[in-house]
Amino acid sequence: MAVYECRRCEYRAEEPWVETCPSCRGFYKCRKIGSDKEVKRVTAADAVNVTIKREATGVEKFDEVLSGGLVKKFVVLLGGPKGSGKTTLMAQVLGSFAAKHDCKVMFASAEEQQQFVLGVFKRVGVLDARVQVMGREEAHDVRAVITRCKEDHVRLAVFDSLQTMAVGDQDASIQRDISVAHEINEYCKRSGMTGVIMNHMNKSLEMVGSTRVGHDVDIELEIHHYNEKDDGRARTLFTDETLDGVPMKDIRTLLVGKNRGGESGRKSFWQTTATGLIPLEQKPAFVRKETVDGTGAPRMSSLRLVTDEEEKTT
Repeated sequence: MAVYECRRCEYRAEEPWVETCPSCRGFYKCRKIGSDKEVKRVTAADAVNVTIKREATGVEKFDEVLSGGLVKKFVVLLGGPKGSGKTTLMAQVLGSFAAKHDCKVMFASAEEQQQFVLGVFKRVGVLDARVQVMGREEAHDVRAVITRCKEDHVRLAVFDSLQTMAVGDQDASIQRDISVAHEINEYCKRSGMTGVIMNHMNKSLEMVGSTRVGHDVDIELEIHHYNEKDDGRARTLFTDETLDGVPMKDIRTLLVGKNRGGESGRKSFWQTTATGLIPLEQKPAFVRKETVDGTGAPRMSSLRLVTDEEEKTT
C-alpha cells in the first residue's frame, strides 16, 4: 500500500494531508511512496503455472532447435560466417511463417540492395506479398525499419545486419551495435513482435561486436559449415570430400547456444542446394570401426552420416 511522507521531517501517514505537516507543521508537500495496488508476492512455487507459448515457423528442423518455435517479444541473434546460409535460411523461415500464420513479416537488409535480396527469395521459391523487403537504400537506419514494422503490423522481422545498421546518423562503433540491438529489443518487448538480428562471425567463429548484445538478446543461434567447427577441419572446407554422397562443403550446422525460453545446445544439420537449405535426416558422427589402436581400444575415427539410433548401437 502507498504511504505519504513529509519532504521535510519524513513523517509518514496513510492519507495525504492539507497545507501543513501534522508533525513538523511545515508547509511542505507530502510525497507518495509505493502503490495503491496490492503487489502479489511471487515464490518459486508459482513456476508450476508458467508456460511459454511458442509459434512454430513451419520449418520443422528450425523449430526443433528452438525447442518448438519462436516466442513473441523475443529477440534472436543469428551469427554465421560469410557464405554459411544465414540469408537463405531466414528467407525460408519468413516465407513459411507468413504462410502458416497469415501475417506480414519483414526482411530488412542494410547490406544488400533490394533487388539482390529479392533474388534470394526468388531462388528459394518465396514469392509472397506478405513478406516485406527493405534494401540498404532505406534500411540503414534501424528506426526506419521499426517504423515500417509498426505501420504494417509485422509479426516477425529479420534485421541484416548488426554491423551495418545504425540509430540515425550514429558512427560505426561497438556502441552502435549495442544501440541498434537496444532499439530492436525495446520495440519487440513493447509490440509483441519477434525479431531476428543477423550478425557476422570472425575466423575463430566468434560473434563480431560487443558481447553485451549477446547478454541482452533472448536466443543465440549459429549457422556454419559443418567441418569448419564441429570436427575442426577448416582446411577441407572446399574440397570434394563427401559423407555418404553428400558433399562435405554443402553441410551446415545450426545450433542454439543460449535460449531463455528453452533448451540450449540443440543442433540440426542441413544441406545447401540451388534452391535453399534442406534438413538432413541423418547427422555427421564419428562411429566405431572394427579396427583397434595400439592399446587394443576400438577407434572412433569413421566419420559418416548416421541416425541417432545407429549412433547408439555402434
